[in-house]
Amino acid sequence: MQRRVFVILVLALCVAAIPRIAFAHFPEVQGTEDCNGHLSYTVTAWNGPTPESRTNSDIGVEVNGQLVQHGAFSPENNFQFTGSVELGTPQTAHIKATALASWGNGVAPGQSRSATVKAPTNCETTTTTEATTTTVAPTTTVAPTTAPPSSVAPSTTTAGAPLPFTGKSTVPMLVVGLILVAGGATFVISGRRRGLSG
Repeated sequence: MQRRVFVILVLALCVAAIPRIAFAHFPEVQGTEDCNGHLSYTVTAWNGPTPESRTNSDIGVEVNGQLVQHGAFSPENNFQFTGSVELGTPQTAHIKATALASWGNGVAPGQSRSATVKAPTNCETTTTTEATTTTVAPTTTVAPTTAPPSSVAPSTTTAGAPLPFTGKSTVPMLVVGLILVAGGATFVISGRRRGLSG
């Protein structure tokens, strides 16, 4: 009887673990932006146990809700690719990478990850000043001066943000696990009662 309860508990744990393995597949994205509004990003496959689990032939990249690139993960590109977008002006950008094709080991597509890249805050603007003079004999004018452009380090994505929702809830699996545990407990109790009455 105890063996049956043990088998039921092991099966319940296996059923609860299967979705976690399937949902582990995802593209990771990070990016930087410079003071000219040039956004660069890198998309990397999750750190799976096999090359097949990290391989995907179609990863879509969106910037601020607009699809800007289709990339792929393969051993040839070390399971990552890069891209860039001209935003025009420095601004906060939202990058999202989504698996659009099935993974190499057969796991269905749809997983995504997002990153928010903030515009650099230490950008200096180039200003031009022109001096004016009063004309008195003889006439003198001063040439316009331009401040040299500054070189500023690009911004980076912020770390420590919570992981995004992958689109699947673990509540159904929790309910199934609890039902299996309750069923196992019922078998144990009914077995003990039969043993006492017989």
